[in-house]
Order: sequence, then structure tokens, then C-alpha cells
Amino acid sequence: MHLTLELTDRDQTLAHVANAWDAACRDPFWGQVEGRLESNAFGQMVVNPPPTFEHNDKQHRIARLLEERLGGVSRVEFPVLTVGGMKITDVAWMSQQQYHERKSQPESKACPALCVEVLSPSNVPDELRHKRVLYFDAGASECWECDLDGRMTYYLDGDPDTTHAKSKRCPDFPDTIED
Repeated sequence: MHLTLELTDRDQTLAHVANAWDAACRDPFWGQVEGRLESNAFGQMVVNPPPTFEHNDKQHRIARLLEERLGGVSRVEFPVLTVGGMKITDVAWMSQQQYHERKSQPESKACPALCVEVLSPSNVPDELRHKRVLYFDAGASECWECDLDGRMTYYLDGDPDTTHAKSKRCPDFPDTIED
């Protein structure tokens, strides 16, 4: 089944999502909620369970490996403004230039070059594909996934359905994230 979500205007949707996110970040209520906060395309907040130790460990290992191999800047639990809402990618990587541009312009919601999702037992394929589509639409050049066993899968150049054995940007990245 294919579902199409009709939104009014792309720029209006992004502005609405960004404004709702900024308001939630300033609201002390949301600061007390345990879990990962994201939003949907309508600016409504969505709370997911916090990551487990194993999940968080993979996030940090991937972030460290990206910086070692590519330089630039990696961050975990990084917000990405999309037409589907503010999504939190498990690991984000951006060039030094992109990092400095984003850092000097806090209102910038530029998408990182790489968005990595570390899978949890509750993830379903449609959810992961949906996030890839949103990240590519927002400007990511690659989306990666790390499965429950630490195996890496790569999606390149805006194609959310074709898996690749290697990344174009970082072809020497390990095939598996080991404990």
C-alpha cells in the first residue's frame, strides 16, 4: 500500500514544524519527559522510549568512527527538520564547513550529510523507509542503518529503497559495529 500525505505548502510546513519544535524546546514540561522527543508534520510531539545502553553504545561507536575516518563533526540524537516533522537521527555527520555554518546560524535547520539510524527491536521496515525518504528530501546525501547485530547497510544519493554494501563518502567504514 502506498500512502501520500498532502501538505499545504512545503515552506509553510517546515516553518510550522520548526516553530512547534522551538516552542517545545522552551517548554519546561517537555524537558521533564523521559524518552526521545520528535514531532510529526503537524507539529505534534511524539515521545519514544529512551535508547538502551546497547543502542547508545552503537551510536557513540559510529559517531567516533565517522570522525576518525572523515574528520568533520558527528553528533548523536541530532534533530533534523523534515516535512514529516522534526526527526531525531541516531547519528549525524557533517563536514566542518556545514558544522560551522549551522553553529553560527542557530536558526539553520540544514540537514547533515549523513543520517544514521541504529535499529531497535520495535523498528519496522516502513518506519525506517519513511525516515530515509524524509532525510533525503531534507538534503542528506546518504542514510545508513545499523541493525541489531551491528551490521551496516547504506542508502545513497536519494534512493531510499536500494541497499549498498559500502558508503560512497566513507567506503572504508566497517561492515559491522562490534561490541
